[in-house]
Amino acid sequence: MHPKNKLILILIVIAALGLGYDHYRNGRRILSITGTPQLLSYETSTSADGTATTTPTTTAPAKPRESAPAKQSPKHSETIGVIIPLSGPQAIYGQGIKEGLDLAAKGVNDTDKFRIHINLVYEDTRSDVKNAPAAARKLITTDHAVALITGTSPISLAVAPIAEETRTVLFTMASLATKLNTAGDYVFKNDDVSSKIGAALAEEVRKRGFASAGTLFAAYNDAVVEYNEAFTKTFAEKGGAITGSEGFTQETTDFRTQIQKLIAQKPATIAVMGLQRDCAIAVRQIRELGYTNQLFGYLCFDDPGTLLAAGNAAEGVVMTGFNGMPTPLFTGLVKDAYGHEPLRWSAEAFDGLKLLAVAITRSYDGEHSVSPTTLKETLSSINGYTGEAGHADFDADGNASREAYVKTVKNGKVEIAQ
Repeated sequence: MHPKNKLILILIVIAALGLGYDHYRNGRRILSITGTPQLLSYETSTSADGTATTTPTTTAPAKPRESAPAKQSPKHSETIGVIIPLSGPQAIYGQGIKEGLDLAAKGVNDTDKFRIHINLVYEDTRSDVKNAPAAARKLITTDHAVALITGTSPISLAVAPIAEETRTVLFTMASLATKLNTAGDYVFKNDDVSSKIGAALAEEVRKRGFASAGTLFAAYNDAVVEYNEAFTKTFAEKGGAITGSEGFTQETTDFRTQIQKLIAQKPATIAVMGLQRDCAIAVRQIRELGYTNQLFGYLCFDDPGTLLAAGNAAEGVVMTGFNGMPTPLFTGLVKDAYGHEPLRWSAEAFDGLKLLAVAITRSYDGEHSVSPTTLKETLSSINGYTGEAGHADFDADGNASREAYVKTVKNGKVEIAQ
């Protein structure tokens, strides 16, 4: 071989070896950065069939090389108005919803895949449904909200006619009343109907061998009333006897009169149905009056705040609901942010806002604000998603269908019943 050609060959080999080492070194550097990723946000993807899936995503800081990364354009901002109880006896519901929404909004706003920035504006109903309509009109006309979120059935039912009148998308949380399923084209429901889990509880009580039952229920809440009606109807159909049903108002804090009437009929069990504060006080008073039989209940017991307030009185309560157990990842996210376990409705609120963000992103044309009509049509095209609260399928009217879960309180915590 000619000496000149030999020299060229040697130089090529040296260059190749150097390039190979550089690739190896860079590969090791990349692996060392991403080997233990840090959770920054969650993002939602939507498949071709319209099913959205909320999954955790991880990112890691990349080492800057010679040039700085291209500057990102500012995100388009859209306002979502939220009408929930943040004070008063139902504030625990609002707190759970708010924590889920705030965590989801941070994830959306920090994730480049979402082309929009979510601005949440809260209105406190102070646990009085009469304050909901004015709050809705203020959010629509003054804050120019592209969509509204409501929590609890009475609030959602009060706001639904306004949403239809103004053609503003309403996305309901913690709202299981059947009336919402036909409340209008702009009303979307993130949860199933309470009658479904009321019937499921009746079946569970009968399966466990209880022949009779009394019920104590919140007569002021549409979803709870439906739950009680479905429970009593199904329980009788399954061969059980309802010995008595006692309703109570939102102002009730002493349930002893109703409880004594129920106990006098000697039911094999009592089912307690209400909102969180109701259930915590009621089970304590049931035990104080000497009733020691097994207790059953509404999803009000699926909340760490209820269990803390109820103490040992809630131990062993069996309940039904539409959400499974929070994942360790979501639980860790909530604990890091708020220092406690996820509250009831946090997971549904987290999922719901992610779904809204997907719909807003898909509705945004890159230039103009999203129109309520376009957002409604986009939401209508999504027929299901899987998130932290489990899987939900949506019908043509935007109403969710979910699986019913049976849970129990064991050692002061909620778990899936065996």
